[in-house]
Amino acid sequence: MKAERLQSYAGDFERLSSAKVLYEAYSGDVDVDEAVNEIFRVRAEVAAALQTLIQLPEGTPSDHVLNLDRKIYEMGGEYDELKPRVVSSIQVLREKLLPDIRMA
Repeated sequence: MKAERLQSYAGDFERLSSAKVLYEAYSGDVDVDEAVNEIFRVRAEVAAALQTLIQLPEGTPSDHVLNLDRKIYEMGGEYDELKPRVVSSIQVLREKLLPDIRMA
């Protein structure tokens, strides 16, 4: 279920990648580039954790499973390490891109 949901966003990430390339050509802003790259890194971490969980053998230590579960399911919770990175990246994108969008 989670794998299908993650895959359902593939088109959104393709469009984000294309928009990033266009914006780089337009402005060359390093902060925008890094913010988009961070969002892609978070996505890759979630996908890797999900793939690892799917392939884990029976009897895998529970602390390892818990760490992987947290990457996938802990959105906004006490142990969420990914959401703050995404929120920070979105804030950078808002600050950098909204003025250009408003001018268009």
